[in-house]
Amino acid sequence: MRRILIIAGSLAAIAVGADALLWRVATDGLISGVDRFAAQATRQGWVVNHGTAICPCRASGWPFAARVHIASPAITGGDRLVPGGLAWSADHLVVSLSLRHPTRLTVEVWGIERLRVSHAPTLIFSAAHLGVDVPLGGGLAGVAMLRASGITGGIAGSGHPQDVRLDDLSLDFRANPQAPGQGGKSGLGVGLDIGASGIGLPDSRRWPLGGTVAQASGSIFVWSPPLPFWDADSGGLLGSEPRAQAEAWRDGGGTVKISDLDLRWGPLLLHASATLGLDPRLQPAGEGTADVSGLPGTLDALADGEAIAPGLAATFKAVLAPMPHVSLARQASARVDGAALRLPFVVRDNTLSIGQIPLIHMNDIAWRAPPPYLRAVP
Repeated sequence: MRRILIIAGSLAAIAVGADALLWRVATDGLISGVDRFAAQATRQGWVVNHGTAICPCRASGWPFAARVHIASPAITGGDRLVPGGLAWSADHLVVSLSLRHPTRLTVEVWGIERLRVSHAPTLIFSAAHLGVDVPLGGGLAGVAMLRASGITGGIAGSGHPQDVRLDDLSLDFRANPQAPGQGGKSGLGVGLDIGASGIGLPDSRRWPLGGTVAQASGSIFVWSPPLPFWDADSGGLLGSEPRAQAEAWRDGGGTVKISDLDLRWGPLLLHASATLGLDPRLQPAGEGTADVSGLPGTLDALADGEAIAPGLAATFKAVLAPMPHVSLARQASARVDGAALRLPFVVRDNTLSIGQIPLIHMNDIAWRAPPPYLRAVP
């Protein structure tokens, strides 16, 4: 018995020592990986900061995971990708690798985050949980997943730091470097599946359809031709103006496909799909269809909320009543029974039109200026 106990103890000590060694190797690998990411991003023109140096940052997670804690991470740049660039920062970042699943990297964000896209106001937000799961190896191929819950946020300087809420958010990102486009050309296909529920809108104004959007989800697939400025070695865009990039994307047949877009907001249920590109003036253009259910109740709510005149609601009901309807029971993503009005829409000449009726006008994208803002056609 004593010999058995000695052998068992020796095996346990060896297992613990091996696990500790593996954890140390994994932790050192994470630190080196963060260093390489920062160096590569710097070469591509980004500014990467972290409040403490990577090497002395705190490590934890033994024995089942290797975790590296990074204080005050921040990254700015991206002017070649988005006019005006991007800026993101957080209080705390945790990069971890499970020893049982060593091919998936997990990134968690703690505390307050700040995000600025182009020249738009900075968003300040936090989440009860926010984590990103990223595949290791394989280049661009694979699926990266973001899961978040209990998100609250607002616009910096608005005086309402929590004027937006999301109960749950999911983003699944996938890329296929050889995805075929128009004419069977090879290029880069990038897909994004989005799901959000319990979207609480700012209480600074009245929302005729209710202050909470029950659900918003959909899939976006962007196909891009091989751009002449793409640097395969660094995985980024070489120096070129955004306008030249947009022209090359358009001339190569770049497209954006939106599918299974579902919106549930008060009495309104929307299911839509569309294909978009850029016109000769580098402005959005395309067409799609929208299946809309609950229009009578939606129009009544808009009239009661003084968003539209009561007479206009009655006119819309009369005009839309004879238009073709489809069964929503056939739409797997809608998950409701009943009939919906099918509305074809077109984006052309900076205007969104339903049928022949112009609905929303979009300002020009200048490609060196803030993103377009929408306004209703007078």
